[in-house]
Amino acid sequence: MAELELPKLGDVVRSKNGRFKGEFFVVVGIEDDFAFLVNGKQRKMDSPKKKKIKHLEMGIGNSSHISEKLANGLKVTNNEVRITINSVEGD
Repeated sequence: MAELELPKLGDVVRSKNGRFKGEFFVVVGIEDDFAFLVNGKQRKMDSPKKKKIKHLEMGIGNSSHISEKLANGLKVTNNEVRITINSVEGD
C-alpha cells in the first residue's frame, strides 16, 4: 500500500469526499490518520472538521503566516483562514 502524503499545519487542501466535497480548507491540526480542517465559514476555528487524510487533495497551497501562528500557539482568526482560502481559489 502506498504511503500517504501527510499535510502540514497551514496547508490548503480540498475535500475529495463527503458533504464538503470540492471545498477548500486549511489544516489546523493532525492526529494519526486524521486532519482537523477549517474554512472560516461553516467550519470555524472553534469547531474544526475531523477528516481522514486519504480523503484530502494536497499540494494546493500553504499559508506560512497561519502555520507559524499555529506552531507558536497563537490565535488564528476565521478571517485569516478565509483570506488564505480566497487567495488560493482566485488562482
